[in-house]
Amino acid sequence: MKKVLALLLAVTMMLGVFAGCNQTGTPGGSGDAGAQGSGEPKYLRISDAPLDETNSRFEPLNVGNNYVNPLIWDTLLDYDVEKKEYVPCLAEKIESNEDSTTLTITLKDAKWHDGKPVVAKDVVMSLNLMILKKGASKGQNLKGYKAFTAGEADTLEGIVEKDEKTVVFEFDGPNYLFYEELASNVYVILPYHILGEKTLDEVEKDDYWAKPIGTGPYMVNETNYPNYITLTRFDGYHTGKAGIKDILVNVYADTAAETAAMMAGELHFLDDICHGKCFTGTGDTQQRLFPQTPVDTIDKIGNCLR
Repeated sequence: MKKVLALLLAVTMMLGVFAGCNQTGTPGGSGDAGAQGSGEPKYLRISDAPLDETNSRFEPLNVGNNYVNPLIWDTLLDYDVEKKEYVPCLAEKIESNEDSTTLTITLKDAKWHDGKPVVAKDVVMSLNLMILKKGASKGQNLKGYKAFTAGEADTLEGIVEKDEKTVVFEFDGPNYLFYEELASNVYVILPYHILGEKTLDEVEKDDYWAKPIGTGPYMVNETNYPNYITLTRFDGYHTGKAGIKDILVNVYADTAAETAAMMAGELHFLDDICHGKCFTGTGDTQQRLFPQTPVDTIDKIGNCLR
Protein backbone atom coordinates (compact mmCIF):
# COMPACT_ATOMS: atom_id res chain seq x y z
CA MET A 1 0.00 0.00 0.00
CA LYS A 2 1.37 3.37 -0.92
CA LYS A 3 2.32 5.11 2.33
CA VAL A 4 1.58 8.68 1.29
CA LEU A 5 -1.88 7.81 -0.02
CA ALA A 6 -2.65 6.29 3.36
CA LEU A 7 -1.39 9.42 5.08
CA LEU A 8 -3.48 11.67 2.86
CA LEU A 9 -6.57 9.60 3.50
CA ALA A 10 -5.82 9.83 7.20
CA VAL A 11 -5.52 13.60 6.90
CA THR A 12 -8.88 13.91 5.19
CA MET A 13 -10.50 11.94 8.00
CA MET A 14 -8.95 13.97 10.79
CA LEU A 15 -9.61 17.61 9.95
CA GLY A 16 -10.54 19.99 12.72
CA VAL A 17 -12.52 23.20 12.92
CA PHE A 18 -10.81 25.05 15.76
CA ALA A 19 -9.17 28.42 16.17
CA GLY A 20 -5.47 27.57 16.03
CA CYS A 21 -2.77 29.53 17.84
CA ASN A 22 -0.41 31.70 15.84
CA GLN A 23 3.32 31.24 16.31
CA THR A 24 6.54 32.92 15.27
CA GLY A 25 7.43 32.25 11.65
CA THR A 26 3.91 31.56 10.40
CA PRO A 27 1.82 33.78 8.12
CA GLY A 28 -0.62 36.29 9.55
CA GLY A 29 -1.19 37.42 13.10
CA SER A 30 -4.03 36.71 15.47
CA GLY A 31 -6.46 36.72 12.54
CA ASP A 32 -4.71 33.72 11.05
CA ALA A 33 -6.65 31.34 13.23
CA GLY A 34 -10.03 31.69 11.57
CA ALA A 35 -11.76 33.13 8.55
CA GLN A 36 -13.68 36.29 9.40
CA GLY A 37 -17.18 35.46 10.61
CA SER A 38 -16.92 31.81 9.62
CA GLY A 39 -15.81 30.28 12.92
CA GLU A 40 -13.57 27.97 10.88
CA PRO A 41 -9.77 28.04 10.56
CA LYS A 42 -8.24 30.03 7.75
CA TYR A 43 -5.73 27.21 7.20
CA LEU A 44 -5.74 23.48 7.65
CA ARG A 45 -2.53 23.16 9.65
CA ILE A 46 -0.26 20.18 9.14
CA SER A 47 3.44 19.56 9.74
CA ASP A 48 6.24 18.25 7.57
CA ALA A 49 9.98 17.67 7.73
CA PRO A 50 12.37 20.64 7.94
CA LEU A 51 12.87 22.74 4.82
CA ASP A 52 16.21 23.58 3.29
CA GLU A 53 16.85 26.46 0.89
CA THR A 54 19.37 24.44 -1.09
CA ASN A 55 17.26 21.30 -1.31
CA SER A 56 13.63 22.35 -1.48
CA ARG A 57 11.26 20.08 0.36
CA PHE A 58 9.21 20.18 -2.82
CA GLU A 59 11.75 18.62 -5.14
CA PRO A 60 10.65 15.04 -5.86
CA LEU A 61 13.98 14.35 -7.57
CA ASN A 62 15.61 14.39 -4.14
CA VAL A 63 12.71 13.86 -1.77
CA GLY A 64 10.79 10.67 -1.18
CA ASN A 65 7.38 10.30 0.39
CA ASN A 66 6.04 13.27 2.34
CA TYR A 67 2.76 15.06 2.92
CA VAL A 68 3.38 18.02 0.62
CA ASN A 69 4.33 16.59 -2.76
CA PRO A 70 1.08 14.64 -3.38
CA LEU A 71 -0.87 17.85 -2.82
CA ILE A 72 1.08 19.66 -5.56
CA TRP A 73 1.80 16.94 -8.12
CA ASP A 74 -0.17 13.93 -9.35
CA THR A 75 1.14 10.60 -10.56
CA LEU A 76 -0.08 8.62 -13.57
CA LEU A 77 -1.74 5.99 -11.36
CA ASP A 78 -2.95 5.76 -7.80
CA TYR A 79 -3.63 2.89 -5.44
CA ASP A 80 -7.18 2.28 -4.24
CA VAL A 81 -6.83 0.83 -0.75
CA GLU A 82 -10.43 -0.40 -0.59
CA LYS A 83 -10.39 -2.09 -4.00
CA LYS A 84 -6.75 -3.17 -3.59
CA GLU A 85 -5.92 -2.23 -7.15
CA TYR A 86 -4.13 0.44 -9.16
CA VAL A 87 -6.42 2.99 -10.75
CA PRO A 88 -5.94 5.93 -13.15
CA CYS A 89 -4.93 9.33 -11.79
CA LEU A 90 -3.51 11.58 -14.53
CA ALA A 91 -4.10 8.57 -16.75
CA GLU A 92 -7.53 8.22 -18.35
CA LYS A 93 -7.01 4.67 -19.59
CA ILE A 94 -4.45 1.91 -18.97
CA GLU A 95 -4.00 -0.94 -21.47
CA SER A 96 -1.57 -3.85 -21.40
CA ASN A 97 -0.92 -6.43 -24.10
CA GLU A 98 -1.44 -10.12 -23.36
CA ASP A 99 2.11 -10.89 -22.24
CA SER A 100 2.55 -7.60 -20.31
CA THR A 101 5.50 -6.44 -22.40
CA THR A 102 3.72 -3.27 -23.53
CA LEU A 103 1.76 -0.81 -21.39
CA THR A 104 -0.18 2.01 -23.07
CA ILE A 105 -1.44 4.97 -21.06
CA THR A 106 -3.87 7.58 -22.38
CA LEU A 107 -3.86 10.85 -20.44
CA LYS A 108 -6.80 12.76 -19.03
CA ASP A 109 -7.59 16.29 -20.12
CA ALA A 110 -5.93 17.55 -16.95
CA LYS A 111 -4.24 20.94 -16.60
CA TRP A 112 -1.19 22.37 -14.91
CA HIS A 113 -1.69 25.09 -12.33
CA ASP A 114 -0.81 27.67 -15.01
CA GLY A 115 -3.61 26.38 -17.26
CA LYS A 116 -1.43 24.48 -19.76
CA PRO A 117 -2.65 21.00 -20.72
CA VAL A 118 -0.89 17.86 -19.45
CA VAL A 119 0.66 16.11 -22.45
CA ALA A 120 2.73 13.01 -23.24
CA LYS A 121 5.95 15.04 -23.35
CA ASP A 122 5.46 15.80 -19.66
CA VAL A 123 5.36 12.08 -18.86
CA VAL A 124 8.33 11.09 -21.03
CA MET A 125 10.53 13.88 -19.66
CA SER A 126 9.51 13.30 -16.03
CA LEU A 127 10.11 9.57 -15.99
CA ASN A 128 13.42 9.94 -17.81
CA LEU A 129 14.53 12.42 -15.14
CA MET A 130 13.22 10.38 -12.21
CA ILE A 131 14.71 7.10 -13.43
CA LEU A 132 18.05 8.74 -14.24
CA LYS A 133 18.15 10.14 -10.70
CA LYS A 134 16.58 7.31 -8.70
CA GLY A 135 16.45 4.22 -10.88
CA ALA A 136 13.29 2.13 -11.11
CA SER A 137 13.22 -0.99 -8.98
CA LYS A 138 10.12 -2.31 -10.77
CA GLY A 139 11.11 -1.12 -14.25
CA GLN A 140 14.60 -2.43 -14.84
CA ASN A 141 13.47 -4.39 -17.87
CA LEU A 142 12.26 -1.27 -19.66
CA LYS A 143 13.87 -1.32 -23.10
CA GLY A 144 17.16 0.54 -23.00
CA TYR A 145 17.18 0.81 -19.17
CA LYS A 146 20.77 -0.35 -18.67
CA ALA A 147 22.19 1.86 -21.42
CA PHE A 148 20.25 4.88 -20.18
CA THR A 149 21.17 4.56 -16.50
CA ALA A 150 24.79 3.90 -17.46
CA GLY A 151 24.89 7.16 -19.41
CA GLU A 152 25.22 5.43 -22.78
CA ALA A 153 21.89 6.79 -24.12
CA ASP A 154 20.24 10.20 -23.84
CA THR A 155 16.70 8.88 -23.40
CA LEU A 156 14.96 5.69 -22.34
CA GLU A 157 14.08 3.63 -25.40
CA GLY A 158 11.20 1.99 -23.55
CA ILE A 159 9.20 5.18 -22.86
CA VAL A 160 7.69 6.53 -26.07
CA GLU A 161 5.41 9.47 -26.88
CA LYS A 162 2.89 7.94 -29.30
CA ASP A 163 0.87 11.16 -29.66
CA GLU A 164 0.02 14.22 -27.56
CA LYS A 165 -2.08 12.23 -25.10
CA THR A 166 -0.60 8.72 -25.30
CA VAL A 167 2.55 7.19 -23.80
CA VAL A 168 3.75 3.64 -24.50
CA PHE A 169 6.02 1.70 -22.14
CA GLU A 170 7.91 -1.20 -23.73
CA PHE A 171 9.69 -3.94 -21.77
CA ASP A 172 12.20 -6.62 -22.73
CA GLY A 173 10.01 -9.19 -20.96
CA PRO A 174 6.78 -9.41 -18.98
CA ASN A 175 6.43 -6.74 -16.31
CA TYR A 176 3.53 -7.06 -13.90
CA LEU A 177 4.95 -4.72 -11.25
CA PHE A 178 5.48 -1.43 -13.08
CA TYR A 179 2.05 -0.21 -11.99
CA GLU A 180 3.51 0.19 -8.51
CA GLU A 181 6.25 2.47 -9.85
CA LEU A 182 3.76 4.64 -11.74
CA ALA A 183 1.64 5.04 -8.60
CA SER A 184 4.54 6.01 -6.36
CA ASN A 185 4.67 9.71 -5.54
CA VAL A 186 8.41 9.50 -6.01
CA TYR A 187 7.56 9.47 -9.73
CA VAL A 188 5.38 12.54 -10.07
CA ILE A 189 4.80 14.22 -13.42
CA LEU A 190 6.64 17.52 -14.04
CA PRO A 191 5.94 20.24 -16.66
CA TYR A 192 7.79 19.85 -19.94
CA HIS A 193 6.86 23.40 -20.99
CA ILE A 194 9.01 24.68 -18.12
CA LEU A 195 11.72 22.06 -17.66
CA GLY A 196 11.89 20.39 -21.09
CA GLU A 197 15.21 20.00 -22.96
CA LYS A 198 17.24 20.56 -19.77
CA THR A 199 19.77 18.19 -18.26
CA LEU A 200 19.18 16.59 -14.88
CA ASP A 201 21.72 18.95 -13.31
CA GLU A 202 20.03 21.98 -14.88
CA VAL A 203 16.59 20.81 -13.72
CA GLU A 204 17.78 20.32 -10.16
CA LYS A 205 19.14 23.88 -10.07
CA ASP A 206 16.20 25.49 -11.87
CA ASP A 207 14.28 28.41 -10.33
CA TYR A 208 11.13 26.36 -10.88
CA TRP A 209 11.58 24.74 -7.45
CA ALA A 210 11.29 28.05 -5.60
CA LYS A 211 7.56 28.11 -6.34
CA PRO A 212 6.71 25.07 -8.47
CA ILE A 213 3.52 24.44 -10.39
CA GLY A 214 1.96 21.00 -10.56
CA THR A 215 -1.24 19.18 -11.43
CA GLY A 216 -2.40 18.35 -7.91
CA PRO A 217 -5.34 19.67 -5.89
CA TYR A 218 -3.24 22.48 -4.36
CA MET A 219 -1.00 25.26 -5.71
CA VAL A 220 2.01 26.70 -3.91
CA ASN A 221 1.07 30.12 -2.57
CA GLU A 222 3.97 31.20 -0.36
CA THR A 223 7.28 29.70 0.70
CA ASN A 224 9.14 30.93 3.76
CA TYR A 225 12.25 28.85 4.28
CA PRO A 226 12.83 27.28 6.70
CA ASN A 227 9.57 28.07 8.51
CA TYR A 228 6.48 27.24 6.50
CA ILE A 229 4.73 26.71 3.16
CA THR A 230 1.21 27.82 2.31
CA LEU A 231 -0.87 26.09 -0.33
CA THR A 232 -4.15 27.20 -1.87
CA ARG A 233 -6.80 25.15 -3.62
CA PHE A 234 -6.52 24.61 -7.39
CA ASP A 235 -10.09 25.05 -8.59
CA GLY A 236 -9.23 23.54 -11.99
CA TYR A 237 -8.24 20.16 -10.52
CA HIS A 238 -9.29 17.31 -12.79
CA THR A 239 -11.40 15.44 -10.20
CA GLY A 240 -13.05 18.59 -8.84
CA LYS A 241 -11.92 21.24 -6.39
CA ALA A 242 -10.94 20.27 -2.86
CA GLY A 243 -13.17 21.12 0.10
CA ILE A 244 -10.46 22.86 2.14
CA LYS A 245 -9.28 26.11 0.55
CA ASP A 246 -5.90 26.72 2.21
CA ILE A 247 -3.24 24.59 3.87
CA LEU A 248 -0.44 25.82 6.11
CA VAL A 249 2.49 23.42 6.39
CA ASN A 250 4.35 24.31 9.59
CA VAL A 251 7.90 23.14 10.02
CA TYR A 252 9.36 22.29 13.42
CA ALA A 253 12.92 21.54 14.44
CA ASP A 254 12.21 18.04 15.75
CA THR A 255 9.50 15.61 16.84
CA ALA A 256 9.41 17.04 20.35
CA ALA A 257 8.56 20.49 18.99
CA GLU A 258 5.91 18.98 16.70
CA THR A 259 4.36 17.11 19.62
CA ALA A 260 4.27 20.25 21.76
CA ALA A 261 2.59 22.15 18.91
CA MET A 262 -0.02 19.42 18.52
CA MET A 263 -0.73 19.36 22.26
CA ALA A 264 -1.06 23.16 22.21
CA GLY A 265 -3.63 22.98 19.42
CA GLU A 266 -1.44 24.59 16.77
CA LEU A 267 -1.83 21.66 14.34
CA HIS A 268 -4.90 19.89 12.99
CA PHE A 269 -2.96 16.77 12.09
CA LEU A 270 0.37 15.15 12.89
CA ASP A 271 0.76 11.55 11.81
CA ASP A 272 3.79 10.83 13.98
CA ILE A 273 1.81 11.12 17.22
CA CYS A 274 -1.79 10.85 16.06
CA HIS A 275 -1.81 7.89 13.67
CA GLY A 276 -3.64 5.16 15.53
CA LYS A 277 -3.33 7.04 18.83
CA CYS A 278 -5.97 9.76 18.63
CA PHE A 279 -8.37 8.05 21.04
CA THR A 280 -8.32 6.51 24.47
CA GLY A 281 -10.84 4.01 25.76
CA THR A 282 -13.52 2.21 23.74
CA GLY A 283 -17.19 2.59 22.97
CA ASP A 284 -19.04 5.22 25.02
CA THR A 285 -15.94 5.90 27.11
CA GLN A 286 -13.78 6.75 24.10
CA GLN A 287 -12.21 10.20 24.26
CA ARG A 288 -10.17 12.17 21.78
CA LEU A 289 -6.62 12.93 22.84
CA PHE A 290 -6.69 15.96 20.55
CA PRO A 291 -10.12 17.70 20.36
CA GLN A 292 -9.08 19.52 17.16
CA THR A 293 -9.02 16.29 15.15
CA PRO A 294 -12.56 14.86 14.90
CA VAL A 295 -12.81 11.84 12.64
CA ASP A 296 -16.06 12.81 10.95
CA THR A 297 -15.04 15.17 8.15
CA ILE A 298 -13.97 13.44 4.95
CA ASP A 299 -13.27 14.21 1.31
CA LYS A 300 -11.89 17.65 2.11
CA ILE A 301 -8.43 17.67 0.58
CA GLY A 302 -9.22 15.95 -2.69
CA ASN A 303 -7.15 13.48 -4.69
CA CYS A 304 -7.45 11.07 -7.59
CA LEU A 305 -9.63 8.65 -5.62
CA ARG A 306 -12.51 11.10 -5.14
